[in-house]
Amino acid sequence: MSKFSLWFLPVFAMVGAGCSVHVYSPPARVPSLESAATVGEGKTGVALGGGYHGELFGGEIVAGTGRVRHGLDDKTDIVGEASLLGSVNSNDTGTEQPGRYGALGYVGLKRAVTDYLSLQAGLGGGGYAFGGFVAASGGAVLAWENPYVVPFLSTEIGTSLPVGGTEQVVSFEDDGKLHSQLHRPSVTGYGSATLGLRIPIVFGDGPIKSMNLLGGMSLLYLMSDDSRIANVGQGTRSPVDSDFQDSGYVGLQGALEVVF
Repeated sequence: MSKFSLWFLPVFAMVGAGCSVHVYSPPARVPSLESAATVGEGKTGVALGGGYHGELFGGEIVAGTGRVRHGLDDKTDIVGEASLLGSVNSNDTGTEQPGRYGALGYVGLKRAVTDYLSLQAGLGGGGYAFGGFVAASGGAVLAWENPYVVPFLSTEIGTSLPVGGTEQVVSFEDDGKLHSQLHRPSVTGYGSATLGLRIPIVFGDGPIKSMNLLGGMSLLYLMSDDSRIANVGQGTRSPVDSDFQDSGYVGLQGALEVVF
């Protein structure tokens, strides 16, 4: 069967014959790009980053993220993030599609357990083509902290709940035929893992204490109940067989953080 999925916005993937569309309630944040280290008591880190996220066998999403973190003490950061997302190069050719943009906001805490392990948890929310959502997530970061090149693995799991979600018709063409389906997102579970590197650059006692160059590859997995409500066309509606749905995304990300 052909499987199309909508993550933050309409992003489509085709894998075989037949038709379906998947709509998810978005995660609390873009997969995190960070090592285990906290910023330090009284210090503030400001980061700007971007990334590309491609669905396995399908469409693509680009994302831009701004992040601010402040050290409450040497082992605890409070973190705020905002992200904008847009779809590119999707395989849809239909005449009726929801919007192609989404926005996320996230607030959380990060706690260093050891020099090589930190835990994090937070709440997020935002809006996209199918309405609003709230989400909660938690995870762990493992890293080999050193002054030169820091490899890290950041993991996270969470749940996203639609808020004020709307039913929308998504139309797409497959094998020369136009298909239309009515969709509504449902509660979505997700997990992510990011394998990356952090390169610290220390300046000393000036207003800029240090900088961090970050890059990595991420995997995001989403799962939920079937978002399809009905097939629609010519003023008629026909029910669909409800099914479990899931999708995976592979991403490349980069960021620059300045610590004051």
